[in-house]
Amino acid sequence: MILIELFHSFANCLFFTIIFIVFFHMLKNYKQVLKYFSDLQFSFEREDDALFLDEDGLKVRYGGLERVKKTLSFLGNPEESFKIIHVVGTAGKTSTSTIIFSLLQREGEKVGLFTSPYLSSVTEMIRVNDLFISESELILELNCLLPDIKKLKKHQGIFALSFFELMFVLALIYFQKKGVTYAVLEAGLGGKYDATNAIRKSEISVLTSIGEDHTEILGNVDNIIKDKASISEKSKKLITAVTDLNLLNQIQIVCNKTGSELLTLNDNLAKQCGKLKPNAMPLSYFNNFILALQAVHMLGFKTVLNRDDMDFKIPCRMEWIDKDRKILLDGSHNPDKINILSQYIDSFREKKIILLFSIFEDKDYESVLSILLPKVEKVIFTSLKTGTRISPHLNIFEKVGLRYLDKEQITMEENNLRAYKIAKTLLDDKKILVITGSFTLAARIRELYWSLDKIHELRKLI
Repeated sequence: MILIELFHSFANCLFFTIIFIVFFHMLKNYKQVLKYFSDLQFSFEREDDALFLDEDGLKVRYGGLERVKKTLSFLGNPEESFKIIHVVGTAGKTSTSTIIFSLLQREGEKVGLFTSPYLSSVTEMIRVNDLFISESELILELNCLLPDIKKLKKHQGIFALSFFELMFVLALIYFQKKGVTYAVLEAGLGGKYDATNAIRKSEISVLTSIGEDHTEILGNVDNIIKDKASISEKSKKLITAVTDLNLLNQIQIVCNKTGSELLTLNDNLAKQCGKLKPNAMPLSYFNNFILALQAVHMLGFKTVLNRDDMDFKIPCRMEWIDKDRKILLDGSHNPDKINILSQYIDSFREKKIILLFSIFEDKDYESVLSILLPKVEKVIFTSLKTGTRISPHLNIFEKVGLRYLDKEQITMEENNLRAYKIAKTLLDDKKILVITGSFTLAARIRELYWSLDKIHELRKLI
């Protein structure tokens, strides 16, 4: 019966998709999907009068979660057909989410994973077990969804969803159609008003870390804690890797308000797994494994970690892209994440560091560079531009760089690929090239090794 219903659902969706393509010029290929998303980014309504403060002093932007909630309700709340693990945090969200996802797969579950940002293809944001959603599936689901969104706009006054909101809704629909038993949802920005918190219930809420990122949107650290810990209301259980007692006390206050149990890392579990930890692995990254394992235990599984788990690879997160381990990619873009990368770099004390760096101007690049530059022999600064976001001018990078390095140690090259070629010429057996500051930069370099076509062909995490 379930197979018949799924077939009918697919057939109906396909029928209406064909009708809309013919009569309403709906999306026909992946290139059109990308253009639609690009246009959506620029046309998404950003009404100033929609910004206000809630009872906790948190900023509510563009109507909060109402658009997503109404959309999910209109679609029959697809997220209620599977169990949800909701992950938030300043750093470690993607790593922890992906580890939970992999451990649940090991237990024989069919698992969905929603993460951001993507590196080369939007299809990387949505995954079921070993496969990303395919381009053809993405086109089909999007063409099925857009008419419903138009109806909502017409009858309930809901303006267009943002790109992230739309991809999130698509993910939930896709997970339902694929029959997943669990879905791991990584928040994009914040927690309480992040689109992923439009769900009505989760099994477990996971808070990886607290740090000062996106303060221009979320406010100070106190507000960041309120914002991220508030997701506990949906599960009544919050597990965190945060160890700072002052932060934990503030998190506890939020949990008391939401009526939630607060759990910290299990010391015995950490000790048991400690012998598996590679010497080069930063403690905070190791804690992501313990946090993920503990979350899976809370779901009722008796999973154990093994040494192979510690060799877990996530693209552009402390990823070696060459067999000689001379070129390291990392998308870290805030001080918390850069500190983790810095600890990893420190484990290669016998090597000198060449740094290829760029970062968007809305990030705390001065703090990031203050951590990295004292460790490097030479830095190559390059430029970034995507949509409305740009990196600081190279002269600004140079000015910051001269606080820590001599002028001859600094090279500036606008073009990312030329900058990369320059950096590679400086390598020898005693040097490591570290490419960091932005996922955008890391992804561009990674595509030299794993092309977009190859990623689409494989449809799996490499």
